[in-house]
Amino acid sequence: MIWTDEGYLVKLINYSENSIIANFFTNNHGYYSGIIYGGNSKKYKNKLQIGNKLHLHYKSKTEDSLGYFNCELLTSNGFLYFNDKKKLLIFNSIFEISSKIFPERQSFNKIYNSLDNLINNFDEDPLKKFVLWEYDTLCDLGYGYDDQDNIKKSYIPSLLLDRKSDYIFNDLKNILDINKNIYDKQFHDKNIKFYYRNMLNTLFYNE
Repeated sequence: MIWTDEGYLVKLINYSENSIIANFFTNNHGYYSGIIYGGNSKKYKNKLQIGNKLHLHYKSKTEDSLGYFNCELLTSNGFLYFNDKKKLLIFNSIFEISSKIFPERQSFNKIYNSLDNLINNFDEDPLKKFVLWEYDTLCDLGYGYDDQDNIKKSYIPSLLLDRKSDYIFNDLKNILDINKNIYDKQFHDKNIKFYYRNMLNTLFYNE
């Protein structure tokens, strides 16, 4: 199997002394894993930062086997927010979530485009953009609330119903809480933990 695509690096796993397994969320191929030979070398150090966007060339012997990537950097995002604790935590949460909730090798082009838009416009009101992206992503994956959840209309911030409506900071905190409840319901039994995402809730709820 051979394909070319673009994608965001969401996770790295050591594979051997010089190589790594890289997990990408891609435009046309969804969540994909592959080996990068020499991935621990200085040549790749700046390229392979979580959140970077790369041009990918993938090869594998069979459709089901683990293949390998050759990649070139498109945009470097991983170093942008080291001096801003809140933005860095939101940024890390985005890619922690993206590394844990998608089934492998299924295309999610709509979600990829919304992620791409989020990262390209991240500096402007990042918390608002994050909570709406997160909610929409969970809904697109089939994890949103349904009638059986008995969520009162008064609890749902108007911002979820009308993205151009006025809002206050507590509305964003409420959406954070709604999203966290979805994680607790859908992923708790799967023993999937969201370290950065839980820190994000704690940080903003203490403000």
